[in-house]
Amino acid sequence: MAAAAASSSPPLLLGWLYALSRQALVPAFFRGPPPRRSYRGSSPADSQKDMLEIPLPPWQERTDESLETKRARLLYESRKRGMLENCILLRS
Repeated sequence: MAAAAASSSPPLLLGWLYALSRQALVPAFFRGPPPRRSYRGSSPADSQKDMLEIPLPPWQERTDESLETKRARLLYESRKRGMLENCILLRS
């Protein structure tokens, strides 16, 4: 009888340790229900008065630019734009 009680204790203890370790390893953020997020879009009454009108310089074709210089310039501009977009995304 004592052997039967001793053999039933380890599975119970292991189950308790597993549950305890799982709670310690999984943050509370992941255990709860997922947060409700939704995008409703802009409202129909939005007048967009808060939008800024940023004047863009007129586009000028660069005919005197070599292909290598154009590639380097476009690569630089695309990386610069990517960094600016990351800044916008990470601060909001």
